[in-house]
Amino acid sequence: MQGEFAHAQASGDTNMHYIDQDLHPDYAIQEAIVSGTFNADFKAPPPNFIEASFNRALQEYETTWARLPQVRLARGNIVRMGAQGQRIANVNQRLGLSGSVFNANLSNRIRHYRRVHDLPSGNHIDNILIDSLNLGAAHYINKISINLHRASELPSDLGEKFVLVDVANQQLYMYEGKNLVNQMRVIVGTADNPTPMLAGYMRFSVINPYWNVPTDLTRDRYARRIINGGENYLKTRRFEALSGWEDDARILSYSEVDWKAVESGQQKLRLRQRPGPGNGMGDIKFMFPNPYGVYLHDTHNEAPFKLDSRAISAGCVRLEKPWVLADWLYGKRLQTQGQRPEQIVNLDGKTPVYISYFTAIPKNLGLPNEGLSMRKDIYGRDARLTKALASPFS
Repeated sequence: MQGEFAHAQASGDTNMHYIDQDLHPDYAIQEAIVSGTFNADFKAPPPNFIEASFNRALQEYETTWARLPQVRLARGNIVRMGAQGQRIANVNQRLGLSGSVFNANLSNRIRHYRRVHDLPSGNHIDNILIDSLNLGAAHYINKISINLHRASELPSDLGEKFVLVDVANQQLYMYEGKNLVNQMRVIVGTADNPTPMLAGYMRFSVINPYWNVPTDLTRDRYARRIINGGENYLKTRRFEALSGWEDDARILSYSEVDWKAVESGQQKLRLRQRPGPGNGMGDIKFMFPNPYGVYLHDTHNEAPFKLDSRAISAGCVRLEKPWVLADWLYGKRLQTQGQRPEQIVNLDGKTPVYISYFTAIPKNLGLPNEGLSMRKDIYGRDARLTKALASPFS
């Protein structure tokens, strides 16, 4: 219950939550104050390389796009190369060009604008383009600025080896220093169950894990299915009801549980699924212990990774290629001990994991993007963070 409540708190705000306090960007300053070494000679750590990249991106955006005439454009029909007239003249003016003909210069400028601002590709004028242009440069400067703030919530030294999960982009990146060595698609939480922003150390993994079903899912989804399907539903899907959350909790029989009380929320029940085909955790999960009940894990349902939008989980992060991550973390292929459940494999050290949320991506992060590009705000966090930064004491 504590984990469920804490997850609800963390997922609904705009802040980074530090599971390990030495990953806080102000940790060095706090330590200096405590030790009495915070004086005129103290030098604060420099910005991390992601924050530095956002600073450059902000300057480049201001130079490339913010200095253009911020004239408002009328919506209308789709227009393509070769067209001419006042509407073309207005778009040319807005994009820093001249003339009233839709020529190659305007075509290239539109294609560039669309790539940077996360619009459907093309070189035509449509209302999607017009609406974006009418938002104005100030809108996008603010978007870059709040992502710069998110980058500043990461420590100066991100680690010799670290994992970065970008929830907004639904990608996981594996870094060695400043070098991106691999990446994969991930599935993240829905808008109703958003994945929170966390910073902590990955310490171990679990092979053949149980899936401990969140109590709200037991109440809202599974209790009714078990009532309808009876004891056979539990057996065929390998679910077990337990007497509590202790390590020595007893497995309950179907008849020992008041399933209607569980469905109504009058009774909290620990429900878990045994390892094997269809298990919600897949074959391995990666643990950075935290009170929010969020971690990285495998899944036996690979189809959703083909989707462009993958915000469909209950808050945890599902991995497209979990064994690629395992090989990289451990430097070898892990050996399983048969089908024994909950095989814990400790890491030799501790690898930082940063679950962040970037709705703009600068270049120079090792990613295959040609430059700055915007991303969709799948949780609506940008507006809340803008308000919070504008009124920090409200």
